Amino acid sequence: NQYYLCKAIFSNPNKRWEADELLEKFGEDPSKNSWRKVYDTMNLLNRKLAPLLHTKLVVLESKTYRLNPDLIPQVKVSHN
Repeated sequence: NQYYLCKAIFSNPNKRWEADELLEKFGEDPSKNSWRKVYDTMNLLNRKLAPLLHTKLVVLESKTYRLNPDLIPQVKVSHN
């Protein structure tokens, strides 16, 4: 799930992702109300990267997930 979360947020760094959209990326049924899987995946990624980034990679704002806006200027998006 960490891979799919990263793939999604880096595919469109400015997008705010709903939990059900991310659950689809995980291959999960979004109708099962498994929002906790997305939340837990975000927390795990943020904990893993904390020593390297000194900030959160993924933030939760108004029930949507997104790449930390402070990191967006550092992201180079390839359209290949």
